[in-house]
Amino acid sequence: MSDKKIAILINTCDAFEDCWDLFFAGISNCWSDCSLPIYLNTQSSTYCNEKIKDLKVFTSPEYKEKDCWGKRLINTLQKIDSPYVIMLLEDFVLSAPVNSNIDLDELVEEMENDKSIGVIYLHHHPSTNVNEPWNQIYGKLPQKCDYKLTTQPGLWRKDYLLECIKGIENPWEWEVYRSKYAWHRKEKEYALLNSENNFFHFAEGGVIGKGKWRREVVELAKEYNINIDFQKRGFFESKNRGGDVYSIKKNFPKDIFKAVFWRLFFDRIYKSLYLRV
Repeated sequence: MSDKKIAILINTCDAFEDCWDLFFAGISNCWSDCSLPIYLNTQSSTYCNEKIKDLKVFTSPEYKEKDCWGKRLINTLQKIDSPYVIMLLEDFVLSAPVNSNIDLDELVEEMENDKSIGVIYLHHHPSTNVNEPWNQIYGKLPQKCDYKLTTQPGLWRKDYLLECIKGIENPWEWEVYRSKYAWHRKEKEYALLNSENNFFHFAEGGVIGKGKWRREVVELAKEYNINIDFQKRGFFESKNRGGDVYSIKKNFPKDIFKAVFWRLFFDRIYKSLYLRV
């Protein structure tokens, strides 16, 4: 494996420190032969894990939490020597072995031979518009599509990722507005044609939902023998269908107002900010 060419970057923050033991248990159990350097990007907390040999923690305590995501990501990427980065989130806790049919060395070789490839997503892409097959596994995303940039697992050309981060954004703003910036770039983004070929296997949406644990985490914690105080976060409970319909009916006027207001005002402002280089 291209140990010096690829690094793994876990984007997190101190507020999700209780996920870290579980995340790395997933790595050591489901990707036991991983020899890539791993970097944990957080604010000020320190961390070590004896099962993860090549782990470094990069902190950026100088940035305030409310405006730190993009700045911290830039700060961390600039410290990584590897030209390619696999970007992950801390709640992508692996539940099954990685897909051995996907060869990361081969993907790097493709990116070395074609400098216009900006990212190859290793997880099924939120957009279903992968309309230009590259091979039997991957296809090219259209020039204009939603979530052209996404925090789903991907093998990034580090320089391209850096250019796609403005520094003022949070993850949601980055996926929505900087994706539109990527529409005007020459780089290509590739994604899996179907979810059966995902390189990583984890609960859809991760083990955290709106700041709370998803129920799937209980069995994972037992399997990996990780002690977690679930009461601190509590559990995320998705509403049933009837509850969702009722909520829509109840909030329909308010939701329409918010949608129109966003479209006419905030959308224009954010586009003017995030579409700039």
